[in-house]
Amino acid sequence: MDASETQNWWETWWFGGIVLAFVINLVTSYVKPMIDQWWGKYSERQRQKNRVKQDKFNERVELLLKDPVEVAEVMIKLFEARLLIFIALIVAAATMRISPSLDKESATGLFLVVILFFTSFSLILKYLPLELEYKRRKGVPYN
Repeated sequence: MDASETQNWWETWWFGGIVLAFVINLVTSYVKPMIDQWWGKYSERQRQKNRVKQDKFNERVELLLKDPVEVAEVMIKLFEARLLIFIALIVAAATMRISPSLDKESATGLFLVVILFFTSFSLILKYLPLELEYKRRKGVPYN
C-alpha cells in the first residue's frame, strides 16, 4: 500500500464518520420529541410510585414509633440477618477448609453461602432503613 492509497482510505474514513454523525443528528432531531413525551409520562408514573413507597415507609415508621412490639420485630429481623451473615462466613470457612478445589461438597457449600448472604442482605436492606429512621426520629444515636 503506497502513500496515495493510505491518504484515500483516511479521507474516506473521515467522510464516512461525518456522514454518519449527520445522519444520527438528523434522526435524533425527529425522534427526540417523541422520546421526551414518553419520558415525561414515564417519569410521572415513577414519581407516583416513589411517592407511594415513601408514604408506606413513613406509615411503617409511625407504627414503629407507636408500637414497641413492632420495634422488637424489626430489631429481631436485623439480628437474624447479622446472624445469617456470621453463619455464611462460618460455612464459607468450613467449605474452604474441607477442600480448596471446587468439588461437589465445595460447590454445595458455596451455593449455601450465596443463599445465606442473599437472604441476610435482603433482610438488612428491608429493615435497616426502618431502624435508622426510627432511631433518627427518636433521637437515639445509631451504633
